[in-house]
Amino acid sequence: MDRRNKRPVVAAYMRVRSIQQLFNSNADMARHLFKELLNDGQEHNTKEINDYIFDKTNGRGVDGERLTEETIHSAIWYMFRHDHDLSYVQTRKGFYQKSTVENLLGDGPNSLRGAAIRALSDARKTIHQYLSVPGLSEQEQKELIPIRKAVMEEVENAIQAIRSDRLGQEVMTADNLEINANDGLIIDGEKINAYIGAYLDVDKRFHLETDGTDEYVNLYADYYPADGRLDVFYIHHGSDGGEIATKTVDDLTDDERDVILQLMKDAGLDERVTEMNEDQDSGMTMQ
Repeated sequence: MDRRNKRPVVAAYMRVRSIQQLFNSNADMARHLFKELLNDGQEHNTKEINDYIFDKTNGRGVDGERLTEETIHSAIWYMFRHDHDLSYVQTRKGFYQKSTVENLLGDGPNSLRGAAIRALSDARKTIHQYLSVPGLSEQEQKELIPIRKAVMEEVENAIQAIRSDRLGQEVMTADNLEINANDGLIIDGEKINAYIGAYLDVDKRFHLETDGTDEYVNLYADYYPADGRLDVFYIHHGSDGGEIATKTVDDLTDDERDVILQLMKDAGLDERVTEMNEDQDSGMTMQ
């Protein structure tokens, strides 16, 4: 027998066993080899991943039994769905890659933002489950309502702040905005203008630096009944009351728009629209 033909086989067997002996389960081994392959920073598809793992293990698991594609798939799925490992990202169906700074700071489900939103959304579902807690009296249930509502609002605000790409910045809500029902709305040509009382940190929301100065901001909204358009803008005033700048809030979120529009409706927007239409029908203009 030619011993030279046997040595590579023995060496390969020893190499495979040494890899498998490092792990307690097939899943741990598959995840380790998955990461090892993706450490090159390149995109790899499912077939490449399977082939790499089968080559490294000779197709055998830690118990010596045959390793299956289902085991590999389950191990990777667990890493993404349970461990929420953000070091790796699914770039498209069946393709994976090691995360880059752009991945982590982007809007994808495996970015830092995506992970935070997912965790907060899970928390929101958990809180919602406590709409009715078994064993509590009717009075105790009533006492839970304002607490649950406050917590839900905080969670929702956090989700919206993260989703709107304004980390560390305030979100305009029904709690920190106000429109006076008596004189908050005026008809101005083809639009209805609203003065909005803003009780929030305008520096954090509008990227200003008024803190510690006598500068201030007035917030307004223009509603156009013809097409339902809502333009929100603010006027930045100096310490002497003079106008520094008028700027449109161009990063207004859908939720903020809905809040402002609802506040306008509560302050009598529909009545102003009716009044505007009546004035236009009679040939009058309001300036």
